[in-house]
Amino acid sequence: MILVPTIMIMAFRMKKREWQHKERLRALELGIPAGGVGQGLGGGTVTAIGAGFPAASVLGALMVTVNLAESNPDYIPIIAITWGCAFLISTVALISSLVLGVMILRGQRSEESRDAFATAKGPYEPDAYDVVSSRG
Repeated sequence: MILVPTIMIMAFRMKKREWQHKERLRALELGIPAGGVGQGLGGGTVTAIGAGFPAASVLGALMVTVNLAESNPDYIPIIAITWGCAFLISTVALISSLVLGVMILRGQRSEESRDAFATAKGPYEPDAYDVVSSRG
């Protein structure tokens, strides 16, 4: 039940990668700018990192706190370490998602500026086109 779907998914991914390769080669032959290799990181990935990891770490710390017996001699140190780790994981995840979000935003801006520059009309210079009057 696991092996057959896994093999089918792997075969489909290989075929899809082959199609993308052929498409990129054909675009290069025709002189058309090829699309990106993949979508890469998007807003959903950054949101999942920024919200998912902190939520999971806090939930894990909460589960440890609820299930730990207060009669345990190391109750306070265990709770402190657990919540400290949850805080550290949450902080690192939030900083990572912030950095990734800024990188994605900068990448989109640079692509937009390249596209705008490539399609922008050059400045008009009357002297460059005034061929008749320069010949006399």
